[in-house]
Amino acid sequence: MIKYSFIVPCYNGEKYIVKCLDSILKQTSNNYEVIVINDGSTDNSINIINKYKNDKKIVIINQDNMGLSLARNNGINKAKGEYLIFVDCDDYIQNDFLKTIDKNLNDEDMLKIGYTLVYDNKEEAINNISFESNGEQAFKKLIDSRLMFEMAALYIIKKDYMIDNNYYFEKNKYHEDLGLIPYMIINAKKVKSIPYSGYMYVQTNNSITRNSDAKKENKKALDVLYFFDKYKNTNNKLFQSYMANACINKLKYLDKEDKIKYKKELTTRKIYKYLLSNNLKRKIKKILAFINLDLIVYR
Repeated sequence: MIKYSFIVPCYNGEKYIVKCLDSILKQTSNNYEVIVINDGSTDNSINIINKYKNDKKIVIINQDNMGLSLARNNGINKAKGEYLIFVDCDDYIQNDFLKTIDKNLNDEDMLKIGYTLVYDNKEEAINNISFESNGEQAFKKLIDSRLMFEMAALYIIKKDYMIDNNYYFEKNKYHEDLGLIPYMIINAKKVKSIPYSGYMYVQTNNSITRNSDAKKENKKALDVLYFFDKYKNTNNKLFQSYMANACINKLKYLDKEDKIKYKKELTTRKIYKYLLSNNLKRKIKKILAFINLDLIVYR
């Protein structure tokens, strides 16, 4: 049985896809496959990808442009590996990636790694924390660490855990990772995190964080609200509070008109009720949220 399935969606990634795929094919382990999903690219991506078609490790899926989520989902369904690894086509991995994963993986539902920010003229490794625990404990540790943990690419995920629980990415949503990965973590039986930053997260001009406008930011906020509504009835108060905070945090990115409408949506849902108040700091925050949500939004 194949142990790892790399899932690489590609939409107009002609500038980056070679470095991405070559970094995976340089792995010293042979127990993996690479599923490349060409998501209706209109540039030269498919011609570049087709140059790899004779490599037995490469599986190519061509589809109409359906977006990142459905491209990933198609990759999940096609995967033969025991574990899934998501790599965006404009990123790449270190040469010792699978060697390090093999050394640390021990039947976890999810294994978390760190990442390295790659700029034009420098790299910045983001330290990861180390632990082994159940899902709820892991979720709390990750929140307390204040490190980014929602990105799917930071996890090696047991395929059966995703499929058996029907954990798939939502279509046409920004923050599709935020809407799924935290929920998967908190419900996992076994989660491990290691201090390894072998995922190379390339900061390009097309990165979501660098290419924002008012319309897009409003869509992002409404998508986070969608996920809050989807998960708000979960019995886990820690997760409810996390989602409520994610919604409130979106206020700071909206322009005046969208902010008024979005704030009304939060107020209607009495979002402050979902915030934890199990210590003094959180109690004060919850009271301020009840008075005025703007009081707890930091720029």
